[in-house]
Amino acid sequence: MEIIRLGHSTLLVETVGIRVLIDPGAFTDGWEEVEGLDAVVVTHQHADHVDPSRMPALLARNPGVRVLLEPETFRKTEVEGAEPFEAGQVETLGA
Repeated sequence: MEIIRLGHSTLLVETVGIRVLIDPGAFTDGWEEVEGLDAVVVTHQHADHVDPSRMPALLARNPGVRVLLEPETFRKTEVEGAEPFEAGQVETLGA
């Protein structure tokens, strides 16, 4: 597994055949150009953890990517195809 810090709070986690982008926020440049993602995870709604204005570009580069948002972020942020991701919830990717 590799954990790559793209900037501020944004992480790219890579393991065999799986790529997850965590907290793509306003204080990090370039994350909307990342390709080959299986999931995007947002831990909370602060601007440094999610920038909804740049999400469409990321989603266009990653068709079929799962977008898992903390529930309050899910309610307040319109991201196409997003799913709420509750505390304690477990999701399996690549299975």
